[in-house]
Amino acid sequence: MLLHIENLTFGWQKDTLFEGINCRLEKNDIIQLIGENGTGKTTLLNLISGMIPHFNRGSMLEGDIYVNGCSMLKVSPKNLFPTIALIPCVNLELFLLTETLSQEILLTRSILKIDANQFNKQLKDFMMFFPDIPEFINLPLKELHINQKILALTFIFFLQNCRLYLFDEVLADFSESLIQQWYAFFKWLSSKGCAVIFVDHQQHAEGFLQWILKDKKLIQL
Repeated sequence: MLLHIENLTFGWQKDTLFEGINCRLEKNDIIQLIGENGTGKTTLLNLISGMIPHFNRGSMLEGDIYVNGCSMLKVSPKNLFPTIALIPCVNLELFLLTETLSQEILLTRSILKIDANQFNKQLKDFMMFFPDIPEFINLPLKELHINQKILALTFIFFLQNCRLYLFDEVLADFSESLIQQWYAFFKWLSSKGCAVIFVDHQQHAEGFLQWILKDKKLIQL
């Protein structure tokens, strides 16, 4: 089991945002997470990734979240590097440490000792879905369009061979044809033993499981 959420209750203030959530995620699962604004979709992804409580805290937190059997609430997120990929829709620069994607790639390859053959294969695989990467690989990250930053960060996590991908409303500004490319990418990741949770306000995307945050509960379809 890749992810196990056990009796999770969380609140920023005195009121709970959600209560008693229990769910499991296996390898190969793709989850479309939906819910009205303010129901806690982004918060749930931040809890799964360890951003909460390690970098931000609420006033109420009960239960636990296990990734590969390790409690995300008790161990530092770095202990599971590079298992989890969190791709937010804002402040992506916080996750990118250098000035260009090419520099970010060099840094990642150096840390993880990714040789040329492995890198070329991963680049080829990624470009099956997103062939535009070479067009902005040497441009300053701060000058990139938000969609290019999303692609850049996703590619870095892809190089790291992350197993659990968390996408927080990153599809909002992409065209319908590009959204279908993202869906195809999610399915490809699933075929390689990864799992994906993506926040999306679109109608139920065919072929994906669905989690709905509503009335402080998580409904699984």
